[in-house]
Amino acid sequence: MTDIYVPAQRVKVLDEADVCVIGGSCTGVFAAVAAARLGAKVILVERQNRFGGVATLGLVGMWHSLFDSQEKEQIIAGLTLEMLERMEKFGAVS
Repeated sequence: MTDIYVPAQRVKVLDEADVCVIGGSCTGVFAAVAAARLGAKVILVERQNRFGGVATLGLVGMWHSLFDSQEKEQIIAGLTLEMLERMEKFGAVS
């Protein structure tokens, strides 16, 4: 690994927050939502042009259903279920 020396410089602060989440994957987005719901000012930083990580950038349709392998017991709840229900209202999931 090569080191690069960067001399001290003045950098403008664009914003301040209580919580900074690095990475807008599904878990990053949910972490940001959870922190915001608890009253924190949140900044979510993502290097790609959309949130969702592999679930969106990898064009993954659906990893699993809402239920267990026997389709008897619902295993998805919380923010994941809430997000799916909200997307369903807009016709974004089937």
